[in-house]
Amino acid sequence: MPNPIWNNRGFTERTEKEGQKTMSLQRVISKAWLCFALLVISTAFMWARHFAGQGNLYITVIALAGGLGSSYVSYSLPHISFISLPIHAILEGLAVGGISALLEVLYPGVPLNVVLVTFCAAMLILAAYRFTLVLKLNRILKVIFLAFASIGMFYVLTFLFRLFAISVFTFKSPLGIGICIIFAALGSWNLVNDMEFIERSVEGQASKRYEWTAVLGLMVTMGWVYLEFFRLLNFVKRTISGEFSRHKDKLSNRVKGKKEEQIPEPDEIKEPPEEKPEEKEDYFPYG
Repeated sequence: MPNPIWNNRGFTERTEKEGQKTMSLQRVISKAWLCFALLVISTAFMWARHFAGQGNLYITVIALAGGLGSSYVSYSLPHISFISLPIHAILEGLAVGGISALLEVLYPGVPLNVVLVTFCAAMLILAAYRFTLVLKLNRILKVIFLAFASIGMFYVLTFLFRLFAISVFTFKSPLGIGICIIFAALGSWNLVNDMEFIERSVEGQASKRYEWTAVLGLMVTMGWVYLEFFRLLNFVKRTISGEFSRHKDKLSNRVKGKKEEQIPEPDEIKEPPEEKPEEKEDYFPYG
């Protein structure tokens, strides 16, 4: 899905005023780290409430509404986005944490793992661009490298969590493993596209005021990845339930058919033939 944030003309317009600062990739990454840290902390807060048995529904609904409003303010008013965007990061983390915690009840071992894998992909991409580790690779190689690196980082984090008796981040089914790999690649692909767009904006000398808007684009991409994850879960659920009901109907029809063959209808029951008494011939020995 094309990110609507990148349609802002400020990313393609060259700064013409003398003395006006231009966008810097390193400043964008630093601001992205700040918002990402707030996102992770607020998500962890909602997970902690979930495992403590506390309800998250009302907080999740309020966070969704507030996140939409704060994203609109950050996009429309870039000169105050240094205030509104950190607030948006907190609200997005509350929404993601609340929704994933609710889905964990229906799909144990899948939602939390997908969120953690996506966080790993985002952290690795920001670190790679911060230290210029993968800038010389083409897009496909970047995505492959970062997707596998995020899976590896996920396993390292789960090992560390187990040292502290936290065992919720584990793969409990092959389906969960496959979904996590898919979304590690999906998150890496979209975030790499965003970073390449930001690089082109920096080379085009876009204004510094749009650095926070660029960070908003990264946050929107992560929210879109989670939205696609929720849609995929719904699709998998409908597909599995449909196949199960279809096989169940077939099995019930087979059972009914066998019962009908074994128990014939009353009209079709044949009565046994009546036995006729044997006629005995008279015997006269003297004719």
